[in-house]
Amino acid sequence: MVEAAEQLLVEVGYAASSTNAIASRAGVSIGSLYQYFSGKEDVFRAVVRRHREEVKPVVASALARMTEPDTDWIEVVLDLLRSMARVNANNPRLMAALERELGWLEHDDDEEFVLAEEVAEILRLRTSLTPRQRAVNARLLIVVLVPLSRWLVHGKPRELDTDLFVQGTGKMLRGLIDE
Repeated sequence: MVEAAEQLLVEVGYAASSTNAIASRAGVSIGSLYQYFSGKEDVFRAVVRRHREEVKPVVASALARMTEPDTDWIEVVLDLLRSMARVNANNPRLMAALERELGWLEHDDDEEFVLAEEVAEILRLRTSLTPRQRAVNARLLIVVLVPLSRWLVHGKPRELDTDLFVQGTGKMLRGLIDE
């Protein structure tokens, strides 16, 4: 059913999709759909969750690698951005539709707060920045990198050279964290 909702999201959009259309596309009865979902919004929340679950392990792995003492943690961030661009390449139409049609469901400020706390801890371990500098820089990193990664996943123009974009981002990050 979630896959059927993804297909409809790309083909006709959220507004034109219905629980009946989702059930029909999935080959199940409408009653079966309502056994698992309370309605259309609930189905599309599952679409967003599915996408988040695909991305979470990639982000978690990058965060873990950033704490390793001999790792260039900025290079890990850049690898993460490259990975996000590859997520887009798997299904660019779906990724664009998620942002365009379901952005209101996808953006989660609580997740960004937790991520900022994790980044501040990495900065504590990896830099000699003061606590105040770490807090500010962690927030700056999140404010810059989360939208950039979303853009790479959901809306990067095909003609944009991902490697040049990531290299430029690296220069910007090194300038931000330069002690």
